[in-house]
Amino acid sequence: ETPGAPERYTDATQFHRLDDGRRLGFQSGGARCATPRVGCAGRGPADGLGALGSGVRLGGVQAQRISALPQLAMMLARHYATPAALRGLPDPDQVAPGKEGLCGILADTRVATILAGMRQGLYPMGHVAPMKWWSPVQRCVVFPTELRIEKNLARRIRNGGYRITFDADPLGVLAGCAAVRERRWALTWITPDMMRAALAMFDAGHMHSVEVWNAEGQLVGGLYGYAVGPVFSIESQFHIERDTSNIATVALLGHLSAWGFAAADGKAMTSHLKGFGFRDIPRATYRALLDGPAAGPAGRWRIDDALDIGSWNPAKGPPSRRPAARAA
Repeated sequence: ETPGAPERYTDATQFHRLDDGRRLGFQSGGARCATPRVGCAGRGPADGLGALGSGVRLGGVQAQRISALPQLAMMLARHYATPAALRGLPDPDQVAPGKEGLCGILADTRVATILAGMRQGLYPMGHVAPMKWWSPVQRCVVFPTELRIEKNLARRIRNGGYRITFDADPLGVLAGCAAVRERRWALTWITPDMMRAALAMFDAGHMHSVEVWNAEGQLVGGLYGYAVGPVFSIESQFHIERDTSNIATVALLGHLSAWGFAAADGKAMTSHLKGFGFRDIPRATYRALLDGPAAGPAGRWRIDDALDIGSWNPAKGPPSRRPAARAA
């Protein structure tokens, strides 16, 4: 049996650092990772952005990020010189050099602030404090009818073996996404502050998680993101067992299609996302998408077991519904 999410997270969640501070994590009464701390590894949509937060990538400094450092210094100076009460959202079209779109300093991580920024096409991220706003020139999205599902993945979904849930253990999903990747430096943008912000968004009904559980009831994959009007912004994902993050992605997109979402946002293009059918659209086009009517159920989400995700052909529209079982 999978754990259920408590009524609220931000009231009682106790964050702590694991080991000597290199592994970021927290205490969760529900999360049961198959391989705690180390095994929750995988590459997700947001991971393709790399070490954007500091302008320095471990193993080398990228020239386009060096060119953005003077503007970042100016942003920091303006930010700290402006009284807190007067700090507003940056202009999404005024960005530092480089395709990543460094736009400004995140003044605070309150739900109202993050939601207002994301509704303007911004998103928060930063491996090194303070957190920053980003507004890429090109936004990587997938439209539900353009999703591509490999035959082997569709077969794995049809064959079962995994239980999929929505919003059952966002804390466990955050743990998996924030865990140290194997053969990588212990650097993550999913800091304790961002975890608290994500859980506050969850409490407010804007953050949603997808969990994939194996036959032993272990959390072996998943993702999380934010519902922003008609767009679902995927923040990060992880997998422990093969294809479990991909299973989470297909399950999510199937429901987004059925619920009338216009698109899913993957932030920046990677080869993995391209294989799923994600494509780049201009910043202005992405911002126009956000003006559409809100989609999806209010409050916490639940899996619709009647949707036939395993046989879904995205090009033909939302997944078909299985016939209701007849009473004996």
